[in-house]
Amino acid sequence: MRLKMEKFNKLLPNMFGVILSRGQNAEKIAKYKAETLPEFEAMATEANGKFLFGTDDLTQLDIHCAPLWEIIFLFEKGTYADVDEQL
Repeated sequence: MRLKMEKFNKLLPNMFGVILSRGQNAEKIAKYKAETLPEFEAMATEANGKFLFGTDDLTQLDIHCAPLWEIIFLFEKGTYADVDEQL
């Protein structure tokens, strides 16, 4: 589980690049879209409809990732609305 958490943590700089630029840096958005978003989607797909570690019960991995993934929903409204359109 810690290995998956560490893999997830290594993907965060691209996401925070988008957030800290307030969605105004097209280069950072493109990097996030190309490198990070597919990895996040793969993690969710590998879970096969279950929690992220492939279990029927919530794990520390889910608790670790969910709040940060919640930030992605910010991209739909407000300051980050343009980001959602670009993704």
